[in-house]
Amino acid sequence: MSTIHMPRLGALIAAALLSLSVASCGGGGLGSGGTGAPMSQTSGTVTGFASVIVDGTEYQDDEVTPKAEREPGVESVAEAKLGQFVELEFEQKGEHLQARAIRLDAAVVGVLSAVSPSAGGGGTIELMGQKVFENTSADAGPVTLYAGVDGLSALKVGDAVEVHGVPRWNTAESRYEVQATRIEKLSSVPAVVRVAGVVSSLEASGPGKRFSLGGLTVAYDAAKLLPDGRALSNGSRVVVWAAQPPSNGVLSATGVRTVLRNTGVAALPARLGGRVGRLDTVLKRFDLAGVTVNYTGAQFVPPDRAVAEGAYIRAEGVYGNDGVLNASKIKVFHPKAGGSDKEWTVKGRINAFTSLASFRVRTVEIDASGLTELESCGTQPLAKDRVVEVEGRAVSRGLLGSVLYATRLSCKN
Repeated sequence: MSTIHMPRLGALIAAALLSLSVASCGGGGLGSGGTGAPMSQTSGTVTGFASVIVDGTEYQDDEVTPKAEREPGVESVAEAKLGQFVELEFEQKGEHLQARAIRLDAAVVGVLSAVSPSAGGGGTIELMGQKVFENTSADAGPVTLYAGVDGLSALKVGDAVEVHGVPRWNTAESRYEVQATRIEKLSSVPAVVRVAGVVSSLEASGPGKRFSLGGLTVAYDAAKLLPDGRALSNGSRVVVWAAQPPSNGVLSATGVRTVLRNTGVAALPARLGGRVGRLDTVLKRFDLAGVTVNYTGAQFVPPDRAVAEGAYIRAEGVYGNDGVLNASKIKVFHPKAGGSDKEWTVKGRINAFTSLASFRVRTVEIDASGLTELESCGTQPLAKDRVVEVEGRAVSRGLLGSVLYATRLSCKN
């Protein structure tokens, strides 16, 4: 019979308790994955579910619960949905990537001050001093999905919305705007409004501490700075909360969180998705979601594609101490080039079935009525509890918002 000495036994118990606490809480705040240790990071758009798929890459999410920070410093359980922007931490676990923390990261939550639909698509809305662009072309990145409203033209001034999207640089106006990946109409005005963006025109001293986010001035004299006491700087990505909408273009912030990146750690590669701006082919740099990316020596996937102004990409690399993402690999998305990239993908068990034109997998409403072939499904019709993999594109359908119109469906064991 072997003997375990007391110090060793104590260490084993502590490790077991830590493991149980991590599993029960489903991760924790970003920066640790709930384990106390730094994790690799990815920031991008939810483009599907199997576990959770972010910009085409799948992350196992069975050991983590998505969270949303709807008030400064207060995270609550939330449900990840197609088109949402997420900050995710992960680690390599065998042959797959294991998510350790998922935070849903809305670009802006508030009340519409302007709506400008376009007959051909690609209209705009404005709220919280931010100009938001609808994207109707898969070549430019994830097409804008809608929830609770039949597209941008059905919105009106005064409606409360939650917008997810990626920052894109407007050279003519020298400011960031938002390219929407998801717009959800809310049933009521939220108690706390929110806006995320890149800090500019910072005034950190004097009687009035202020900075700009797009076309919004943020007064943060009385705001709680997160992480605790974190000083602000120009170029940092921040999330801002306030109890009231802006007045005369000024938002009185109650909280400001600086989004942190793991810098100078080669063992913790990061991934960042977004639309290329301010491309400099001489210095081999560009702006991606407010981050400067150095692509010197980067491998391009597929190898016949190149980075271009306005292209939607995912960059992989390591953040330097200067905050620059030094890319080792760049994935260039272009769904119409040979069909190698998918717009949206959903894998899982059918949890509600009405007809081929209306069934649900996880949170996604699907219409497969346009398919003439259901791969590997045999002679049995689709029904609740069958496991399927669906690829498709977003199509608006009344107050449901967008549904996934299937271009391919296969049954799985």
